[in-house]
Amino acid sequence: MTLDVSLKSHLQLRQLWSGSKLMYHGYWNKVTNKREGLGVSLNIETDEIYQGEWLDNVYNGKGRLLFGSGEIYTGAFAANMIEGKGVFRFTNGNSYDGEWKKGKREGKGTYTWLRSDTYKRYTGDFKNNQRSGKGSMEYKDGSIYTGDWRNGLRNGKGKLVSKNNETYEGEWSNDVREGKGVKKYMNGDYYEGDFRQDQKDGKGKYQWASGRVYVGDWESGMRSGEGVLYGRTQPAMRAASRTGKGLSLIHISEPTRPLYISYAVFCLKKKKKKK
Repeated sequence: MTLDVSLKSHLQLRQLWSGSKLMYHGYWNKVTNKREGLGVSLNIETDEIYQGEWLDNVYNGKGRLLFGSGEIYTGAFAANMIEGKGVFRFTNGNSYDGEWKKGKREGKGTYTWLRSDTYKRYTGDFKNNQRSGKGSMEYKDGSIYTGDWRNGLRNGKGKLVSKNNETYEGEWSNDVREGKGVKKYMNGDYYEGDFRQDQKDGKGKYQWASGRVYVGDWESGMRSGEGVLYGRTQPAMRAASRTGKGLSLIHISEPTRPLYISYAVFCLKKKKKKK
């Protein structure tokens, strides 16, 4: 490190051992007898090396801190803590570039994963070292989520676009689709309605690209309960009976309609096992 010899006259260059744990080479305030200005320190106990600005014997201003573990932070410090904007590089190759508060990721920033099988890059809000607020996540499989986060998980409202252009836009809870949402499939089908634990569950409408429409109850991703199936003259009854295993069609009502449209009102219940 090259020290700036043009500093204010109240500073002087010294080298000091403080007790048995700190080695410092840099500028001191002659009046207060404290480290102030540019300096380099080595903590013998922790193997930490700091190079940068000092005030009142602590890190304060711009600097670079090399931790004994091999992690490196370059950026702003205040009162001996990481504070402001800076870049932190982890030993596993991950990095964070953004805002800090009292040594924690807080504010706007970008976290990049180098070797993760799941995550690629997150850009957005952080709180207490976690993704929290508004942000966008790029995943290794090519999908992108943009929306609300809380405690590091997708929580609130957001949109997920997969690499094959399928989309979900709606409500999330603890990283899964939960609440109201719209799912659009790559073949042109779409579902709009309730989700629970990442599956269609509750009341919803499913429309096939062919024009058929089902409006009614869902459970664990399958049609289950009461609903109405609208379609062309391909038999609505057959379409309705293709619901999940262990279900039976117990009621169908099909009033007269124009020839190009038919619909069925039905109710499904679980079959009783024979003893």
